[in-house]
Amino acid sequence: MRSFGLRDFLALAAGTMLLGCGSADSSIPGAWRPLQLGATTGGPACPPVSGTYGVESELLFTTLVGQHLGARAQAIDWNAFSLQGEADVGLTVVLKQAHDGTDTIHLTRGVEYRCEGGWLVPTFPVKGLPSDGNDETSRVLRRAERTVFVASAKNGALVARLRTTTHDEVPFWCGDGCTGVRVPLSARSRMRWERQLPLPANAALLDPADPRQPLEAREKRTARRIRAALPPGVLLVGVSPNADGWQMRVDVRDKSLLMPLLATLKHTPGIADARVERAYESLNLDGSWREVLWLRFTSR
Repeated sequence: MRSFGLRDFLALAAGTMLLGCGSADSSIPGAWRPLQLGATTGGPACPPVSGTYGVESELLFTTLVGQHLGARAQAIDWNAFSLQGEADVGLTVVLKQAHDGTDTIHLTRGVEYRCEGGWLVPTFPVKGLPSDGNDETSRVLRRAERTVFVASAKNGALVARLRTTTHDEVPFWCGDGCTGVRVPLSARSRMRWERQLPLPANAALLDPADPRQPLEAREKRTARRIRAALPPGVLLVGVSPNADGWQMRVDVRDKSLLMPLLATLKHTPGIADARVERAYESLNLDGSWREVLWLRFTSR
């Protein structure tokens, strides 16, 4: 077998450098523009992010809030959180939940986050994200560089961008623990976007009255009923109780499938009503969309 030489090395570096090129601004969903960024020269360096938001966006909640909570607070299913103050100095986070009331934490610029290029950049969780939205292998992800950037939109939404940067490697055997050497200029970055629309400051909080164990059983039963009604091209990600119905998170390969999906659900025996929840949506790395819908069955 031919050995890997200098010419191959340079060709691989040049090719992967071209593949890695791309603008973060060009990848943002058009409907989410324009963003409100901090000033790059003069004025506040951090974007305005104050407001009250739901917790559906994992990028936003985990990086901004969840990773800084104590063990007791992490065990609570929070319904909403408010960001208060000026990010150029520091932020106060007020978490809200129907049963457990509120909790407050403080975020300091330069410790829990920094501001860079007009974006707010939270420290990336040491344990990573429960679902990265990335189809790379676990080995590649462990060696990837991941950064989350947060800004606000003109409509008051919070927008998060996850940049995952990987590198090509030349494998070398040197005993246990050696995996390879990075190829210079081989960085490739992929973007994942999420946004969370604002809630009213006095938004009514949901009251999950059922104990956790019975709730898990109902969620599994509900998920089976929903999957049976889904058309091809739609993947059910999760369900949870919401007011007098159920909130369902789905991945659709094309947004054009969303309205036909809604019509299918509404005409499915046993489903009384269904609607799209516009508070949250996410563009996944594979090009599919994560959407949130609400539905109510004719019987529990």
